[in-house]
Amino acid sequence: MLAGRLLGVSLPAWRPLRAGLYACTPRGGAPSATTVGYKLLSLTQTDATNAVQAKRKVKSRQKINVGTMNEQQALKKIQETLLHLATDYQASECIFMEIDTSVSNTNKKEIVPYLNLYAHSKPNTNMRLDEFINTAIDQQDLGYMFDHIDLIFSSSFEMNLESVYPHWPEATEAGDEKIINALQESLAQHKEKFQAVKKIYFYYLGSFEFVKLKDEPA
Repeated sequence: MLAGRLLGVSLPAWRPLRAGLYACTPRGGAPSATTVGYKLLSLTQTDATNAVQAKRKVKSRQKINVGTMNEQQALKKIQETLLHLATDYQASECIFMEIDTSVSNTNKKEIVPYLNLYAHSKPNTNMRLDEFINTAIDQQDLGYMFDHIDLIFSSSFEMNLESVYPHWPEATEAGDEKIINALQESLAQHKEKFQAVKKIYFYYLGSFEFVKLKDEPA
C-alpha cells in the first residue's frame, strides 16, 4: 500500500467510511512515523468528535482557503502553512493536522475532506506535554488535552482537499501519501526552523492514534 511503502511498513487492507482512513502510530510504539496502521471511523463517533471541536478555544485564526487550487498548489500551501506556524508562531510546541469531513456541503460531492490545523503551546504547569497527550489517549478524550494546552493558532474548514483526494472517499491512500510526503519534505528542508516544535501529528478526526511526523519528548 502506498502510505505503507512510504513509511517502510506493511498495512492491512481497508475501506473508508465517511471520515476515511486513520494513519497511526500505536501507543507505546516508536516515537516517530515508523509504524502505521489503518482504522475506520464509525459514524457513531459523531457526538464525541463534535464535543472535541466544541472544547477548542480559538485565540488566533488565519484564512487559508485552498479550495480553488489544484493538487500541486494545495500541497505547496500546506507546506507554507506548516512553515508559517513554526516561524511566525514560535511558541508552537505541538502542531495537529487533522483530516475532517464533518462540515461537507458542495454541489459536486456530499463529502469533502478538509485539513484543519491547530498549533498549541504547553501552559505553565508541572505536567509535561506528553502527560497531557497520554492521559487524553488513555481516557479516549482528546478534549482533555485541548482543555489543558494553550491554542495559539487555528484553521478549521478553510483548507479544502478535493484536489488532493479527487475520488474521496475512494482511493484515499494516494492523497494521504502526497500530504505526508509534502510534510516530510518541508521538515527536512527547514530543520532549524522546526527545532522548537516538539510534536507534529497528522491524523483523522475522531482518532486517538496519529502519524507522528515529529515526536520529541516534551
